[in-house]
Amino acid sequence: MAAAAQLGSLQEEATCSICLEYFSDPVMIDCGHNFCRSCITQSWEGRDGNFPCPECREISPGKNLRPNRLVGNMVEMLKQLHLPPVKPPEENLCEKHEQAQLLFCAEDQRMICWVCRESKEHKTHSASPIEEAAEEHKVKLQEWLRLLKKEEGYFLESKLKEEEQYTTMRDVRSTLSRCNNVKIQCPEMVVKSYKVMVTLDPDTAHPELLLSEGGRRVRQTDTAQRLPDTPKRFTFYSCLLGSEGFTSGKRYWEVQLLQEGGEWEVGVAAESVDRKGLFTWSPEGGVWAVQGWEGQYSALTSPETPLSPHEKPLKLGVYLDYEGGRLSLYNADSMELLYSFPQAPFTQRLFPYFYLNGAELRLV
Repeated sequence: MAAAAQLGSLQEEATCSICLEYFSDPVMIDCGHNFCRSCITQSWEGRDGNFPCPECREISPGKNLRPNRLVGNMVEMLKQLHLPPVKPPEENLCEKHEQAQLLFCAEDQRMICWVCRESKEHKTHSASPIEEAAEEHKVKLQEWLRLLKKEEGYFLESKLKEEEQYTTMRDVRSTLSRCNNVKIQCPEMVVKSYKVMVTLDPDTAHPELLLSEGGRRVRQTDTAQRLPDTPKRFTFYSCLLGSEGFTSGKRYWEVQLLQEGGEWEVGVAAESVDRKGLFTWSPEGGVWAVQGWEGQYSALTSPETPLSPHEKPLKLGVYLDYEGGRLSLYNADSMELLYSFPQAPFTQRLFPYFYLNGAELRLV
């Protein structure tokens, strides 16, 4: 009951006080309160000055609307929970099997019954009792709320300091404009909430790459194996792909670097990437990846982008947002962002991608 009450409080924090719905394109005004952009714009329609906050009535001298990405991300997480309204137990039934929905499927982010759990659709998915899932997401959302409050505090403190130094409206607008340009890195718990299990596809592996049983570990050998030269197999570069490709959704997986030295590339590749000959190691060639060799790192752009991580990455995190057209790679231990490729629409099925030259990798 306590967890449900706290989850309800978080839902209130993600609700616009004007339309009483989850925030849509949330913006922060001068006093620190958040509203849907369309709601606050409509509330202030017809005013030439002295814009009041609908909650605290504090007057703003101008229409200063600052996009609040933290609130927007928190709303998206709440929406993904797909939690139905509180109902008596007998009404909370699976539409397909008419059984009580007592489990939460982490893969599909929705409630299921025990019959669903044993079906082909969910049998390989991770599922937990609703109470445990609610507690886990409650902790994540509370962390979001803490970060949100902290960010609001930074914003207001910065605004007050600037107002002490400058008195004209032009200087205040300049300050707010600079605040709008601040980029907030995605917190660890948001990225890792999309973690999936990735396995390696032996049918794509170059003959010099030796896979472990279960397809979770790979190393390069000195001697090429005798393997059938199928259309899927890389035969020019010592590359291989993951078994599952993605055409939608958000995914995150981690790759452990198991030995010093050697050269490696980790990222994603388009299904059409050339398996038999030369291809360009860049998005133009169907590869989005980060490369490491002899203590140097770069993003495989055209031309390559040198990287200077604060710490030597021993475990890489790969975050794919298909609809958002974004691929980001992290040092998975510190969650330092190594590189985020410029946003561009994906048009093909994307697979986890790996290249090894004297290296050994393990999926974790």
